[in-house]
Amino acid sequence: MGGLLDRIVLVLRLGAEQYGLVAEEVAKVDPDLVSNDANGRPYTMRYQLLAPMLLNEVQKQARLINDQRRQLSEQTNEMQQQARQIATLTARLTQLEKSSDRSLRSR
Repeated sequence: MGGLLDRIVLVLRLGAEQYGLVAEEVAKVDPDLVSNDANGRPYTMRYQLLAPMLLNEVQKQARLINDQRRQLSEQTNEMQQQARQIATLTARLTQLEKSSDRSLRSR
């Protein structure tokens, strides 16, 4: 189903202000969402199938967003830990440099 929403064309019927999908465009992505005419060409949308498919896609996106939030949280925690380690190492390096400077001066 990936890519369906990228290829959907919304049309406005003059006067009625009804939105619809172009069956020919949708058929290129998911032929199950259209009914064909006697010649086998896309004729009309099967809108009753659209809502469950869209719900499934929304659920996939929600899972993806939750996974990305979890990853972001883990990465943030890791960065904070690394920042603490860097601060500790910087402090230790500063102490060693001071100690080394004192040692060299005392010679």
